[in-house]
Amino acid sequence: MTALRGYWVALLLLLALAGYAQRNPKHADSDKRPGTAAPTAPPAVLRPYLMALLVRNADTTQAWYTSRLGFVAVDTVDVPESQLRIRFLEKDGYRLELVENATTIHPDSALRLVPPYNGFYGYSKLCFATPDLDALDRHLRALGTRYFFSVRKEEVGENSFVIVYDPDGNLVQVVEG
Repeated sequence: MTALRGYWVALLLLLALAGYAQRNPKHADSDKRPGTAAPTAPPAVLRPYLMALLVRNADTTQAWYTSRLGFVAVDTVDVPESQLRIRFLEKDGYRLELVENATTIHPDSALRLVPPYNGFYGYSKLCFATPDLDALDRHLRALGTRYFFSVRKEEVGENSFVIVYDPDGNLVQVVEG
């Protein structure tokens, strides 16, 4: 519950700052004021940290990512009054935030096209890399994982990869590398 309280405090702070910026436009775009220095360079190191997925059932999806890809559960947040359940998973410094919200609808309910070309901007697929794709492929097949696509480098001359569906229909690609 402490993590959620921190989230709400941060959200309220952001909303307050956004309101302040609207009421005080002279501070909103300070880098555009005359006489200011040139913008700085982007950070030298920037790596993916977290991907949030809206899911039908947080526990089912957590079980899928832990059993098939080796993610480990690191935190749980349940807010019954908001019909919200969140599961945080981690593997090799990368986190997944699985968000179950009773008011969320599946994209198939809104548009009946196959991802990644479902007509919505934003998320298309998750992608991970592994040095031993053959071992992972055997593991996924042994667990009855539903496949979208599988390519071997002998066929295309580049990296081998597989694309599978998670329990919510999200595409998960794993490349060899």
